[in-house]
Order: sequence, then structure tokens, then C-alpha cells
Amino acid sequence: MEERGTCMIKKHYRKWKFWKEKHSMAIEDFRDFRYHYEGKQSLLRLGALLREQP
Repeated sequence: MEERGTCMIKKHYRKWKFWKEKHSMAIEDFRDFRYHYEGKQSLLRLGALLREQP
């Protein structure tokens, strides 16, 4: 479960990193991204997405 969650977050991280680089913004680190990502998503929604993964 944790590995699948991390994989999903990394997938979103790559998209976010690309967007940030495209807009010339500095990326602090993965923890900052994870904080940003989880701040925008409700944990219930994140849990539902993880359960839907194959």
C-alpha cells in the first residue's frame, strides 16, 4: 500500500516538477512537494485513488 502510494505521488511529482520548471520556479525538494500535494488533496480522496489503483 505504501509503495503504491509513493509511486502515485512520484508520478504527480514529475508532472508538478515539469510545470514548475516550465514556469521557472525553484523546487525545494520532494518533501515540500508532498506537503503541497497533500495540502491540495483531501486524505480521503487520496485514499480512494490509491484503492482504485490496479
